[in-house]
Amino acid sequence: MKYLIVLLILPFSVFSQNSEKDIKEKLIQLNEDIYKEYALHKNEAFFNEHVKDDFILIAGIGITESKSQAIKGIKNLNVSSVDVVANTIIVNADSAIIVGVLKLDGKIMGNPIPNMRYMSVFTKHEGLWKLQARSMTPIREMKKKQ
Repeated sequence: MKYLIVLLILPFSVFSQNSEKDIKEKLIQLNEDIYKEYALHKNEAFFNEHVKDDFILIAGIGITESKSQAIKGIKNLNVSSVDVVANTIIVNADSAIIVGVLKLDGKIMGNPIPNMRYMSVFTKHEGLWKLQARSMTPIREMKKKQ
C-alpha cells in the first residue's frame, strides 16, 4: 500500500519541480528581455507591455522613477551591449525576486554606465508575470592595496 501511494504521488512532485524550474527560467528570460529591449533597442512598446503601470524604479543615482518617467528616460541611453546575469531567483506563488548583475556597454546622458547590482520584483497579473519594481546600485571597483 505504501508503494502504491508513493507511485501515485511521485509523478506530481516531479511535475511541480519541473514547473518551478520552468517558471524560474521564463522569469530570468523575461528579466533579460526587458533590460535588452529597453536599453539596447529602446523598445517602449515591449517595456510598456511587460511592466506594471504602478512600476517603480530606484535608479543607480538614487532617484525614484515611475513607469512613464522610465519610458521618457530611454532617450538618454546610448548602449551597444547588455549582459544580464541572474545570481538568485526566489519565486513565491504570485511574486518573484531576481537579484543579479547588469553590465551595459554605453553611456547615459553622456556618462559611462558602471556595472550595476540589480533587484527585480515581478508579480503575476491576470496570469502573466510583469515587472513591478526594480532597484539598481552601482558596483564600485575596489582598488588594490599596494
